[in-house]
Amino acid sequence: MKRRKRNADHDAALHRSGQNDHSTAGYRRIFGVCVLFLYVFAVLWLTLIDRKVGIRRAILTPFWEIRMVFRGSSRRFFARQILGNLLLLMPLGVLLPALCPQRRDPKRRMLRELLFVTLTALLSTCFIELTQYYTGRGLLEFDDVFHNTLGAVIGYLFYSFIRKCAAAKQ
Repeated sequence: MKRRKRNADHDAALHRSGQNDHSTAGYRRIFGVCVLFLYVFAVLWLTLIDRKVGIRRAILTPFWEIRMVFRGSSRRFFARQILGNLLLLMPLGVLLPALCPQRRDPKRRMLRELLFVTLTALLSTCFIELTQYYTGRGLLEFDDVFHNTLGAVIGYLFYSFIRKCAAAKQ
């Protein structure tokens, strides 16, 4: 009985001093998972749920939107399309590594996280694009897959930069 009280007093002292942040880390993780679920729902809403059923269409020519921007036909429209696709999965590149357990070796951790983010973004985008095609709720495009995946990688690189800056301050 005395031992339990002593451990509880010790834990309380550690918590007051800020040395024992297990409960705070747990709440942060739960909050991060909730944000991830809300984000995934928002992406699915934008790309699938809130669209009307139409005809199946596909454009598998690589980088056709970029060519349209440089040719000048509907430059603003296609530039917004590209930027929107880059921004759509950028938060995924930040949220996934933030929620994954940290590895000890920084170089291997960065490579594994980058690979995980890239594959997750690629598979997620392929799922969305194929679903859009089969349900007729959008245009199946190679460019969307490329730009969404690139956006997630850019988001991860931004996250890595911020993490390095935060580690340097400590």
